[in-house]
Amino acid sequence: MRIVSLCCALLFLPLHAGGQAALSSAPSKDPSKGTGTVAGQVVRQDTGELLKKAQVTLRSNSGDRFSAFQSTDEQGHFTIENIPPGAYSLEVSRKGFVEYEYGQKKPGAPGAVLTLSSGQKMTDLVFKMIRNASISGHVYDEDGEPVPEAEVLCYRASRQLGKVQQVWQLESRTNDLGEFRIFALPPGRYYVVAKYQGSRFDLNIEAAKETESRYPAMYYPNTTDLSKAAVIAVAAGEDVRSIDFLLRPAHFVTVSGRVINTIPAPPHASGDVSLRLNVSGLAEAAQNLYDSFDMKDGHFTIHNVPLGSYTLFASWSDREVRVRHQARCPLEVGTTDVEGVVITIAPAPNVAGRVVWEGTTGVDMQDLTVRLQSVGEEALYLPQQTPKADGSFVFKSTRKERIVLVWIRMDRRPIFI
Repeated sequence: MRIVSLCCALLFLPLHAGGQAALSSAPSKDPSKGTGTVAGQVVRQDTGELLKKAQVTLRSNSGDRFSAFQSTDEQGHFTIENIPPGAYSLEVSRKGFVEYEYGQKKPGAPGAVLTLSSGQKMTDLVFKMIRNASISGHVYDEDGEPVPEAEVLCYRASRQLGKVQQVWQLESRTNDLGEFRIFALPPGRYYVVAKYQGSRFDLNIEAAKETESRYPAMYYPNTTDLSKAAVIAVAAGEDVRSIDFLLRPAHFVTVSGRVINTIPAPPHASGDVSLRLNVSGLAEAAQNLYDSFDMKDGHFTIHNVPLGSYTLFASWSDREVRVRHQARCPLEVGTTDVEGVVITIAPAPNVAGRVVWEGTTGVDMQDLTVRLQSVGEEALYLPQQTPKADGSFVFKSTRKERIVLVWIRMDRRPIFI
């Protein structure tokens, strides 16, 4: 029996070994095959210091196909592996430093698309981070007393289409000592404006509407004239101090009139009227001068309007078809109330076009964005859209009294027409 058992064991042993060999020789699927790697180092630009805990974010430009987040180690290193081929955005951020984007030439400039082919490894990236700057100061009233809860806005000064425009804003509010500090600023040129919504007697909102003497927006260096606003140059990591404001009450007036709408409006529709100063892109920093009007009678009243040259805007939106109808007219405001203003909203033409690529590009129309931008002081942006498969697009009810600039955006890069 022992001999028979030993023979059976010897007979089955080769079969068992052969089964294992066949199983291990089958090709296994490597999940990292064909994927790429992005790696590099984050340092401080001015000193070359290695930056730990910088947040590195990689996002696909084609929806949510792939994204990765990682913090740098003690040596400022990061490594993101197993990245599918494609187009990506790569951003780096850290507390106290200006956010950086791959391919960015200077703060605030657009970045570039990071394109990875199958199996490609980009391991020598270096991001040089710039320290944030700050602007601080005080807001006082006409008696030299601190003004708490005053709003201080900081606008980035830039030139677009030959005009001075604000790019974006940061804001702060004063404390009980009238102090403010605006931080996390990239190096650049800025306008600063102080605003206080209360009246000089700190009346409630309803009573303040009837007050003729209030505080107008004050632009650095202490002027209510937008054309005299000064630019503050801020270097990387600089703490600009003593930007102080002295608010003085001024005489305000009331502007009233009627909006005539010649476009059929759906039930319960309502419109808005606003006044905008005709001075550079900083007009947005002025007081909020607006009112709503009923579509039936169209009457409106805008309180607390300081002296100046304005453009009056009237508009209403048709939510069902997502179209905004609007009109505008110039308006000069002096030292007395302006009454009997009439503004008419009439049908506007459509703007249609088509995107055509020369040669073979392989670009999917769904990756493009088409937008209209008004050419003027206010530089308004109209709703954007994606072209159809044949490249055609139509913007309905575009303001006919304006010249518009059509621009297309692909992978974050604008292509002006």
